[in-house]
Amino acid sequence: MKFLKEQFGFSLIEVILAIGILSVIGVISSNLLTRTYRTSSDADFLSRLKQNGAVASDILGEAIRMADSVVCYEPANNSKVIIIRNLIGKYVRYRFVEPGGYIAKKEDIVPRDLSTFCQEDINTSGEAPITDRDPSSGVSITNGKFNYVPGVGGKDTVTIKFDVGPPLNQSGQAVIVNIQTTVQVR
Repeated sequence: MKFLKEQFGFSLIEVILAIGILSVIGVISSNLLTRTYRTSSDADFLSRLKQNGAVASDILGEAIRMADSVVCYEPANNSKVIIIRNLIGKYVRYRFVEPGGYIAKKEDIVPRDLSTFCQEDINTSGEAPITDRDPSSGVSITNGKFNYVPGVGGKDTVTIKFDVGPPLNQSGQAVIVNIQTTVQVR
């Protein structure tokens, strides 16, 4: 009588089947992880755009809100430049710079002649950007407009609108955040 030896281990078919099942599980897991990472990255990017837009809007809004008056505003509806006089009597210009995609601020502007102050050529020396222009972490500001509406009793309002997107030299993500705020001048 022959005795069968007890076999230890797995047969070739069992090993191949286990490898196949583990491969399918690995592919599914990697797809889920990749999708989760992409979603997280997109959410971080959108959050950064909104945060940069809100900061720029707050800076502009606070400056206009605390201004003594709006001195210059292009008569055309939806201007890209606005000049205010602050409470200490100094003139400050804000403008949307395109191309370039940023908001510029110039302080302590001295008018040569108040009657032609608003028509003077824009001298960009001494301007400082108030938005992040870093090519990797910054933003691009486009379609910027100031809309000035004179109010009754000196209660003028300025509506600020602009779009915030990725830096101009960065491709891949075409997310645009629209920012709009209306501010009443003191």
